[in-house]
Amino acid sequence: MGIARDDAATGADLKTTPLIPREVLFGNPDKAMARLSPDGKHLSYLAPVDGVLNVWVAPGDQPEKAEPVTQDKKRGIRMYSWSYTPGRLLYLQDSDGDENYHIYSVDVEKKETTDLTPIEGVKAQIEQVSHRSPSVILVGLNDRDPQLHDIYR
Repeated sequence: MGIARDDAATGADLKTTPLIPREVLFGNPDKAMARLSPDGKHLSYLAPVDGVLNVWVAPGDQPEKAEPVTQDKKRGIRMYSWSYTPGRLLYLQDSDGDENYHIYSVDVEKKETTDLTPIEGVKAQIEQVSHRSPSVILVGLNDRDPQLHDIYR
C-alpha cells in the first residue's frame, strides 16, 4: 500500500530549494546554555569570542552589559555551571581533544581562572556541588584506574 500527498514536492522543486549552509547546521550558536547564578545576581551564557565559545557574564538585571570571563582560544567551552560560592563559575575543558578534562574555576569579577585539577593524563568530572557546603566540590578523577573515577573533595 502506498501513501501519496497532493502537495508532495516534485523533483524540480527539490532542485530549486537552497541547501542549508553547513555553518548554520554545525557552527557555534550566537548564545547557548543561559544560566542564572544561585544568588540571582548574575546571568551567564556561552557565546563566541573570535569564533570560539566562551562564558559571558552580566549583571542579572542588565544582560546587555555581558562580558566574556573566559579566554579560550582553541576548542571552546562546552560545559559550565555556577558554583555555590558567590561569583564563581566552574567549567570543564580538555587539551586539544584528548578528553582528559580539567575542572576550572573562574572568579567572574576579577576574570581570573584557576585549574582545580592540574593533573596531566587524568580525566576530571564534577560529581556534586551543594549549597550546604559551597566551598566544596566532589570531583571524580580516573588517576588510579583509567576506567574508573574515584571521588575526591
